[in-house]
Amino acid sequence: MDSVTRPEFHKIFRRVAGYIDLKGKFTEEAIEEELVKARDKCLKLRRKAETQQESAKFKRAAMGYDRLLEHGFAARAIYEANRNLRGIIAMTLKHGYKEAKKRILAQKRAEIRRKRG
Repeated sequence: MDSVTRPEFHKIFRRVAGYIDLKGKFTEEAIEEELVKARDKCLKLRRKAETQQESAKFKRAAMGYDRLLEHGFAARAIYEANRNLRGIIAMTLKHGYKEAKKRILAQKRAEIRRKRG
């Protein structure tokens, strides 16, 4: 993940955070554990898939989680969270993705009100 630009990483992070609950995951090991759980869930669903297309879909998803584990997604997420403590990544790790989006939007609204007043 070192060669991935910040905007690209944020896109990847948003997508992953949409599928995996990263609330309270402040260490690389905790994030990696969640990725492994998600991968295992995809592999279980692949075995239970009724059609070949469903099976292929779950196989691709499991391979994606493997790639994230292999390329250091967790380490980059922790780095980005520490780099910007009020950013979406840090807030997601602290509060969960939906709550983080709400809080950041509230911060932006408050900033606009301060500038007007």
